[in-house]
Amino acid sequence: MFNITIMYDVIRIVLLLLNLIFLMKLWGTYRKFVKTVEKEASTGHVETKQMELYPTFNKSNFQYLLESGLRASSGKALSRPFGSMKKWQDFEEILFIPAQTSPSPINSDQNVDISVTIGPKAKKPMKIDMPLIIGGLSYGIHVTEQVKVALAQASANVKTAINSGEGPFLPEEQKAAGKYILQYSKTTWAKERNELEKADMIEIKFGQAGFAAMGYEINQKDIEGRASELMKIKEGEKAVVHDNFFDNPTVQDFKELVEELRNVAGGVPVGAKILAGGKIEEELDFLLDIGVDYIAIDGVQVINHHAPAITHDNFGIPTLHGLIRTVRHLEKRGARETVSVICSSGLSSPGDYLKACAIGADAVYLDASIVYLLVQEQMFKSHPWKTPSELTSYNGKYKEKFDAEKGTVSVSNYLTSAAKEMQLGLRALGKSSLNELTIKDLVCSNEQTANQLHIPYTFVPFR
Repeated sequence: MFNITIMYDVIRIVLLLLNLIFLMKLWGTYRKFVKTVEKEASTGHVETKQMELYPTFNKSNFQYLLESGLRASSGKALSRPFGSMKKWQDFEEILFIPAQTSPSPINSDQNVDISVTIGPKAKKPMKIDMPLIIGGLSYGIHVTEQVKVALAQASANVKTAINSGEGPFLPEEQKAAGKYILQYSKTTWAKERNELEKADMIEIKFGQAGFAAMGYEINQKDIEGRASELMKIKEGEKAVVHDNFFDNPTVQDFKELVEELRNVAGGVPVGAKILAGGKIEEELDFLLDIGVDYIAIDGVQVINHHAPAITHDNFGIPTLHGLIRTVRHLEKRGARETVSVICSSGLSSPGDYLKACAIGADAVYLDASIVYLLVQEQMFKSHPWKTPSELTSYNGKYKEKFDAEKGTVSVSNYLTSAAKEMQLGLRALGKSSLNELTIKDLVCSNEQTANQLHIPYTFVPFR
């Protein structure tokens, strides 16, 4: 009888031998290189020999050298998958104050409520069971129908929401979703009355990290099939995400748009998405003036699909900076209780999600990194020669191998796990509800960040 254990042992031994052979070859190549460098260096002309590689790579990031080569080869503006490699300030140095004596932690048998309401002033606010929302992965532009439906089903399983992204309206996604957020973008699609009427919330996308507020074009061959049909893109045409909603737009134009969307959709919250930038307070004033019910802010750390490298690296501000400035400005304008805040990017764990909520976010968008959660038990289908995105991308080489049911289970499990950890965190803080959490529950181990957030520095006695 075939023994699966023996087979795995044989595979492990073979892989070990291959690794040893590779390391021996690598060591031989290294020794040869060192001897060559020593010989060339002894001539006194190291600037023209192999030795010049060392100062070159020591003074310049290898990624930037590689990308400079790509620019030199193509003559085109460089785009980059999955965001900037730069390290930005995040939530790591922010810490919670545990409840140990007075107050004391909440008993484990007591319920901890983490449900949230987005757009409380709207006729039909959106209520979800957790402050975690699946962000806008776009059908056709980014991912397949199977991926969108799997994510939508996961949102329904845990009673939260999913954002459509700026692809076309996908009926199967909307039907499978717990709550459905329709993104209203600078496009000609996803704007039909019957589509707007099915939304639980509508999000006007002014901008996003990676692209800022710019539009872009998509070749028809890249969205062939059902996506181009739903977009109503004819053969030979390009799908266009425009730079602006209107020619010479005014505040009044957007006031009328917000009111029209609110009326068509029956009173659901109508919000706006922006990239957090250096003049965020001015942009928040604009959004408040046009009457939005919530504001979604995108930090510069976003993970998204093939945005220009220059805007990925150099436009916007970190999520932490944008979030605290947004919350403070809404408080200054007297709008904090009526206008909800959703933040995204730079958040990587339940602890980060809870910290964002303490600072003032009502909910958090999970960005494109959720693709890895979706396929975390299916990566072997594309590895070792292809990335996991080949299973999920609209034009992915292995998209037919993606198992939607497994993907739904993985994302549902992650959201359930994250929600339970957030509840544990609240219990350790002595709180029975997310609504009780405030910035006063935080301290910071970085003095400058502590001063900017107006929270205690961990070296200083608590006052």
